[in-house]
Amino acid sequence: NLTLKKGEKVAGLEIRLPRAAVITGQILDPDGQPVPRAEVRAYVVRYRHGKPMLVARGQARSDDLGEYRIFGLSAGKYVVGAWPPREQGPTGVLYAGTGGSYYSNARTASEALPLKIGWGQEVTQVDVELADQPGYAITGTLFDGRTGQPCRDCSVHLTGAEGFGSMGPVGVADVPPTGVFAIRGLTPGVYKIIAKLSDDTADYTVAREVRISDQHLQDVDVEVRAGQTVSGALVFEKAPAEFEMPKSRVSLSPSRLIGFWPHPTGTLAESSVTFRIENVPAETYEFRVSPLPAGAYLKGLRVYGQKLPGPELTVPGNAPLRGVQAVIAFDGATVSGQVDPGRAGSAKERPIEARVTLLPKRNQSGYLIARAVKTAPDGAFSFTAVVP
Repeated sequence: NLTLKKGEKVAGLEIRLPRAAVITGQILDPDGQPVPRAEVRAYVVRYRHGKPMLVARGQARSDDLGEYRIFGLSAGKYVVGAWPPREQGPTGVLYAGTGGSYYSNARTASEALPLKIGWGQEVTQVDVELADQPGYAITGTLFDGRTGQPCRDCSVHLTGAEGFGSMGPVGVADVPPTGVFAIRGLTPGVYKIIAKLSDDTADYTVAREVRISDQHLQDVDVEVRAGQTVSGALVFEKAPAEFEMPKSRVSLSPSRLIGFWPHPTGTLAESSVTFRIENVPAETYEFRVSPLPAGAYLKGLRVYGQKLPGPELTVPGNAPLRGVQAVIAFDGATVSGQVDPGRAGSAKERPIEARVTLLPKRNQSGYLIARAVKTAPDGAFSFTAVVP
């Protein structure tokens, strides 16, 4: 922290930036031969609703010797995964019977060996051998929902829909003006096809869940169309006689952290507590209102009068979602205290920089969320509007 008095000038400040970390290695096929143009990604593990999720932090393609280099990484633990080329041409067909793998030679992310990397460190020989396993393909056509014709401005990605989640794509395919796509090298499992249409007049996203068992999936047609409308109002409970309502936004965050998925938002109507969010793709979302009035918290959600178990809304694909009521309560608790510096010395000698987290116990209301605050320089902390 830097404290300045009125009119004071401070010169000669130095800000030192740590050097980023690097991961290098080689991608090999099951016969030990280099694989050119393989997709390689470095992931960190994050938890969402108690489930581990892979979040991509860096990616690269292997060169003609099968070697790759992922740079610009922060210090931390990483999981490295590699997949064969998925082009629709001869290269993609050549590796159609080869599946992805994780370092070191693990079939799934949960079995992978994490790499611990420090700032400025270059970790070498992180070699991954692709798995010799049946590789299946998904082929189909994307259609423009406005015209019913093959989509000329669409893109398509494939993500895992179950198990160890991932924000990064499992597969990506180029989509020509004919709208035809093909994603190869897939193993049996459940996937989500995420298709996007983006041009000067529209920005649509749709998802379709598919399952691969022991054969290719063909003629998988996806219509990319506008999403639904989500509308409703805020309902205040135990509100003070007078309170200031800030300029709040209502947002929908995808609960399963699907990569390439939009985060629809809407503002409260002027001098009102109603909201309306347009073009929301069918999916399950976490409902948020921010900022809330001072001392308030989200107590519950109701749809057509029925209370939901948690702050999650499932938006259908065939009809708008109306009648959403967000119950905002003002009877929250305050939790405050002090962090003792212990052996680090007294608060008078140096400021205390700490982060205090309030974690709800499991098997309670879905509206209880983790909270975190930073301490004041003297170690004091305070949580307000804590859900009872």
